[in-house]
Amino acid sequence: MKKGEEVLLSTVIPVYNGASYIGEAIDSVLSQDTMRSELIVVDDGSTDDTPFIAAQYGSRLRCIRKVHSGISETMNRGVQEAKGEYLAFLDADDYWLPGKLKVQLEVLRQKPSPDMVFTSLEQFFTPEKEEELKGRYKIPLAPEQGIHSGTLLIRRSLFLKVGLFDESLKTGQFNDWFMRAKHLGLTHRVLQEVFYRRRIHGGNHGIVSREHSADYLRVLRDHLKRNRESRSQSGKNI
Repeated sequence: MKKGEEVLLSTVIPVYNGASYIGEAIDSVLSQDTMRSELIVVDDGSTDDTPFIAAQYGSRLRCIRKVHSGISETMNRGVQEAKGEYLAFLDADDYWLPGKLKVQLEVLRQKPSPDMVFTSLEQFFTPEKEEELKGRYKIPLAPEQGIHSGTLLIRRSLFLKVGLFDESLKTGQFNDWFMRAKHLGLTHRVLQEVFYRRRIHGGNHGIVSREHSADYLRVLRDHLKRNRESRSQSGKNI
């Protein structure tokens, strides 16, 4: 992107000690055929080679270093730094397939269009640990419709209308955000094409954060509470 040119699309990669896979994630974003885009890597206080790897890309991305504070605050920092009209996210241990952003942009520019566009995804065991992991985890063999932060494309203004991720959540932050978006009436479409590959390597955030599984229950309770309050309010307005 030329200096001073208006940014069309911002991609945020949150990362913490992701040196093993961050390069592949970055490459998959930079190889997208989308003009006027920016890539923001938010490093949540990594102690491995993550900062060194990100620095090798020079001006092709913006790397923001911060004190370790967790995934929700790290993703929010990326949103706050983003300048694009559209917003996307990618986990540092996963990667996109070519054409993802171009296809999603075309859908969002249709009239009428959904407020959010997701793609399908497929999960895979990282090759260097595949045999070990097969005995510990079960993953779907077929592609799945991906309601996932890494498959999302949305106008930044609509994302901010829903609000930032809940920083009190250690996990389940996207589930909470998506439920809030649905509560506000935002519409979505999930494309059948697979553009997202989710790597299972044993250290995934959703796996290592199981001790915070109560957060998922809280997200569900909050969602049900919002629905009850909405029904109650609707009844009063009749």
